[in-house]
Amino acid sequence: MKVLPWLFLLMLIHPQEGKGQSGEDPDTEELTAVLGESIILPMNIPEGERFEKIIWIFRSPLASIKEGAAREPTITVSDPRYKVLVNSSDKIYSLKISNLSREDEGTYRADIFTEDPLGTITRKFTLRIYRRLPKPKVTIYLEISEESACNITLKCHVNGSGDDEEYAWMPLGARTVVSGGGSVLHLSWKPGDSDFTSTCIVRNPVSINSHSLQAGQFCIGSRISSSRSCSPLAKGLFILLLLGILAVGIIVIGIFTKNKKTITRIHRGMKLRRNVKRGKNAVREVSITQPNL
Repeated sequence: MKVLPWLFLLMLIHPQEGKGQSGEDPDTEELTAVLGESIILPMNIPEGERFEKIIWIFRSPLASIKEGAAREPTITVSDPRYKVLVNSSDKIYSLKISNLSREDEGTYRADIFTEDPLGTITRKFTLRIYRRLPKPKVTIYLEISEESACNITLKCHVNGSGDDEEYAWMPLGARTVVSGGGSVLHLSWKPGDSDFTSTCIVRNPVSINSHSLQAGQFCIGSRISSSRSCSPLAKGLFILLLLGILAVGIIVIGIFTKNKKTITRIHRGMKLRRNVKRGKNAVREVSITQPNL
C-alpha cells in the first residue's frame, strides 16, 4: 500500500508515544495502551537494591512480591491476566497486563517496602486505553449550482466514538473550508478543473488511519445529469405532459367502456329476438300436429 509522504510528516509533528508525564501529578507516569492488547508497567528497581516486598495495587491488590533469603521471590497474583516479570533484567518485577479492557483504565500504584530506614517508595501510573482505529468512512453531499459549479461536502467518520479521535483533511486548496472539528471538508469544483484527491486522516493516541478519494469524479457525473434536468420551466412542462397523457388515457378507457356496454346491449337484444322467434315456431308446430277430436 502506498503511503503518502505528508502522512509521515503528520506523525512526526504529532508523535504517538506510549509514555508521558501527567499534568496533574509530576510523580505519576502516564501510559497509553491498545484495547485488547497488553502493556507493561515498569518497575525499574536499581541493581543491588534490597527490598522486603512489593505490592501492585489497582483499586485492590493485584500482585505481591516477597523477596526470600535465597533471592528467590514469592509471587502472588489475583488474576491470570496479571504477570510479574522476573526474567528480564531491565524490567524485573514489572507488571504485565494482558487482554486489556476499558475497565483497566485508571491509576496503578506500586508500593516498594525497602530495607532502608526511609521506608516505602511508591510509584504511580495512569493508564489510558484506546482502540486501534478502523479505516474511516466518507459520506458525500453534492450541490450543483445554475453556473454548473459543483459544491461538495465530504464528511469523514469512524464507527463508534469517544476515543479522542482527531480529524484532518489533506491537501487543502484555495476553494476548501474545513469544519466539524476537522472532520468535514467543503470544496468547490467547476467545469475545466482537473480532478483531485482528498484524504481524510483520523488518529488517536495509539493509531492512525486514512481514506482517500477523488471528489471530482462525482462532480463530472453530476454535471452531465444536471445539464439534462432542469430548469423550473422544463419541469413544469414535463408535469403538464404527464397530466395530458393521463387525461387522454382516462378518456380512452371511458369510451372503450361505453362502447363495450352498447355492444353488450345490442347482443342481448339480438339474442332475445332469436328466442322469441323460436317460441313462435314451436307454437306453430304444436298447432299443426294437434290430433282431431
